[in-house]
Amino acid sequence: MSDRPRIPDEEFALRQARLREELASAGMDALIAYADQHATFGQQNARYLFDYQPHFEACLVVVPREGDAFIATGPESEAFVRASSRCESVRNIDAFCHPDEEYPHSRIEPLADVMRGLGVGGGGTIGIAGSEFLPHKVWESLRASTDAAFVEADAILTGLRAVKSAAEIAVIRRAYRIAQAGMEAALDAIAPGVTERDVAAEAEYAMRRMGSEGMGIDTIVGAGRENTHAILTRTTTRPIGAGDHVLVTLAPRYEGYHGAIARVAAVGAIDTEIERAMTVAIEAQERTCAALRPGATGAEIDGVARDTCREADLEQHFAYSGVHSVGVAEFEPPILTSWSRETLRPGMVFSIDIPIFFAPWGGLRVEDGFLVTENGAEPLQDCPKPIRYVAA
Repeated sequence: MSDRPRIPDEEFALRQARLREELASAGMDALIAYADQHATFGQQNARYLFDYQPHFEACLVVVPREGDAFIATGPESEAFVRASSRCESVRNIDAFCHPDEEYPHSRIEPLADVMRGLGVGGGGTIGIAGSEFLPHKVWESLRASTDAAFVEADAILTGLRAVKSAAEIAVIRRAYRIAQAGMEAALDAIAPGVTERDVAAEAEYAMRRMGSEGMGIDTIVGAGRENTHAILTRTTTRPIGAGDHVLVTLAPRYEGYHGAIARVAAVGAIDTEIERAMTVAIEAQERTCAALRPGATGAEIDGVARDTCREADLEQHFAYSGVHSVGVAEFEPPILTSWSRETLRPGMVFSIDIPIFFAPWGGLRVEDGFLVTENGAEPLQDCPKPIRYVAA
């Protein structure tokens, strides 16, 4: 197996073929999927279908039930799409042109003309994926360009993505190796007087050296109560001090796929309640991992971590459903909640993220990735989980 695996060309063709089968089954004539450069969710649709990572200009990935699929984007991206993706057909549309720029050497089409070319009119149905991120003006242009009905279609794409192929699993394994290297570098860098951004820089440098193309979320390095209390943390120039606990969360992206690991370090002596919470979080994750097996339901899996925290009187700090799939988005369905009826299958990949936040002493999480196998769950990293103690 290559140390730098990639998704093969034929797999992208298979994805589009499977998508067309799903469109036919759902009675849809075409799928239009929005994508942009935003790291957390923006790239997922274009990356999954065409291995395209938008930059600067957003795009629409258009897959008719019959006929050639293509990417519709702005004129500055046409050559970029051809050079960097698995897509050969690109259309420049007015909806994604910068309003104050001119492009004299590009052929720019009105979005309405592109839509008419699909041949989907009254009585037809077009599926939309990524509509929650679709700019209002683009959405209005789409609606004005056809009298076909638009329906939500995200579930079709996320359903196709739920069980990973062998090639995807190889890529995700690499992403977790990258995340582990970044975590080791981050923990080694933590010391009194070092800033949160210094630690983040060491982690990101190590991950870039391992082949990371970017981050699925901004690198989180938060120290002390104030910068760990909330679920989200902005990494700052604050120096780490004696008595701080430091939360590090990393989510590198490799070939479009993610790994996500979170750990805690301590500078000198820290509040014993933090140590207790960390012990509970590790136990909750390990018990959840033991329950992660084919045939289990999402609600059953979610309940394991919640019950562990409830038994330790920490349920009020269990801030969100911590078990979710990992793929071309760092956080993607299936998401295993207290009401989830999802049935686990071999080949699914889950992050088990135990979140303990909004406590008097701040917050923390323990996060790791696991592959569901025929016999249970396989860890995708080998990072020690207990708090890393650093001399003050």
